[in-house]
Amino acid sequence: MGLTTYQPTAQTHLRRYRAILASTLIFLSVALFALLPLHPRTRTATSSFVHPFRPPSTNNAAPVHPPWLIAVSVSARNLQRRTLIRYTWMDWYARAGHFEGIFFLARPDPAWADVIQKENATYGDILVLDGIEEDSQWTATHTKPLELLKVVAQGGWKGRKYDFVSKVDEDSWIEAKGFYEDFLRPRLEDEQGTPLDPPNMTMIGCLINCDGVDKAPAGGFETFSWDMVDLLPRLHEEFPNEGEAEDCLMGKLLEDARIPFEFVDMIPDRGVDVNEVGHAFWGEEKGELEDFPEALVIHNAKTDEMWMRVVGLYDENGWTRDHAEG
Repeated sequence: MGLTTYQPTAQTHLRRYRAILASTLIFLSVALFALLPLHPRTRTATSSFVHPFRPPSTNNAAPVHPPWLIAVSVSARNLQRRTLIRYTWMDWYARAGHFEGIFFLARPDPAWADVIQKENATYGDILVLDGIEEDSQWTATHTKPLELLKVVAQGGWKGRKYDFVSKVDEDSWIEAKGFYEDFLRPRLEDEQGTPLDPPNMTMIGCLINCDGVDKAPAGGFETFSWDMVDLLPRLHEEFPNEGEAEDCLMGKLLEDARIPFEFVDMIPDRGVDVNEVGHAFWGEEKGELEDFPEALVIHNAKTDEMWMRVVGLYDENGWTRDHAEG
């Protein structure tokens, strides 16, 4: 019996070619990230830092900036998630010029300080909250969000003011283009595109049930008009509410101070949670992740596998139905 000679098929060659190409791209990306801070132009930019964690100087920045700031809460260690966010929704939807996307973290462990500084020298999109340490889940869910609002209100991000500021968890996918068109643009300009007066006392998010609080947004994605960004940290000094979770705290502060505000609810189908097997839900609404084509926020995509599954449902224009044949 003669030996059978293996003859690779065209499909096999194509798979090998794709694997080689993917490996090459990954290698080049890592090399670029490692070498870019050493480039003379990059060294010049970093030499102007007032603080080692602050973003590069913006002396040459355009005088007009987007009306919306999206700040993603991250830990220093989760470099991979920051990379995934940068190259998916934060890149796709920022192209229209409606928002500026950044990451914020508490003061990192000294072992990570150099990594964060070099990463920021490369991307210039990380805000470090020096006033708090990255030491616990309590910091992440209680102190950190209000510290972000306080620092931003005081001009801590490039000295800028925005019409709206959103705080986002790192496990939340944001279809920012659709959110801007459906929730923010109508509050910023009329149908002819004429600017409206700045929005006042407006909070947008997914309504969550809280004991003793009528209106509060889930912490995975919450958006505030600029006057709220300035007001909420000051209210927290007056009404500390030390035991209140972030999800309920923002609404409770305003209700404790008896300050009226507008709450815009994204429920039932514009914001959902997803579990580890891809079932999406919010309250009584349940189904497969793919059953929520109107979703603008998908929260709890903790693993990279689940994150990429969500990515596959969207492109730079928003939701895509191509997943049906995937």
